[in-house]
Amino acid sequence: MQQEQLEITVQGKMQLVPVYWVHSLVLGSGAAGLNAAIQLKRQGIDDVVIVSEGLDQGTSINTGSDKQTYYKLSLCGDEPDSQHAMASDYFAGGAMHGDLALVEASLSVRAFMNLVNLGLPFPHDQFGQYVGYKTDHDPKQRATSIGPYTSREMCRALIGEVKRLKIPVHEQRTAIKLLCLEQDEKKTILRVGCAECRRRV
Repeated sequence: MQQEQLEITVQGKMQLVPVYWVHSLVLGSGAAGLNAAIQLKRQGIDDVVIVSEGLDQGTSINTGSDKQTYYKLSLCGDEPDSQHAMASDYFAGGAMHGDLALVEASLSVRAFMNLVNLGLPFPHDQFGQYVGYKTDHDPKQRATSIGPYTSREMCRALIGEVKRLKIPVHEQRTAIKLLCLEQDEKKTILRVGCAECRRRV
C-alpha cells in the first residue's frame, strides 16, 4: 500500500487528505467482505485493505435469529445432490442469474469448509458428515446452523483470521463515491472516496 497527500479545497480552505493506492480494496467488514480479503491474501495478493465503519458494527456480526441458516451442498446421507441441482433450485427462486447460482453452488463446500477449518462447530456425526436439514424452499438437506448467532460467530472467526494474516483494516470510514472509467459500456472502478465517520457515544 502506498500513501500520498492530495490538496483539496473545502469551503474555500485548502486541506490535505490522505490518498492510498492498493491492489485490492474491500468495502465493508461483513462475513462476505472479510472472507474476500482473506481469500485474496491466501491467493498471494498481499496488497489488500479493508475499509469499514467498524469491525463490530456490521449487520452480519450484530444479527441474531433462531432461524439463522447457512447453505451449502448436502454433505450427509445418501440423498443425491449436485452443484447443478443446487444452482437450479437457486435459479428457480427467481432472484439469481443462472451463472451466479452455479458459482455459488460450486463454491459452497469450499466456503463452508473454510469456516469449519477456522473453528466453527457446525454439527457433524462420527463419520465426518456435516448434518443438514431441509427448509421451506430447499428440497435437499443443505441447511446447517450453530444456533441463533451463526453469522456473529462466522464474523468473529473471520476477524481472527484477518488479524492473523495481518490484513490492514481502516475503521471509522465509509465509502461515499465511486470514481469510474467507462469504456465500451463497461465500468472500471478507479478510485473510492471515503469519509471519516465517528462513532456516536
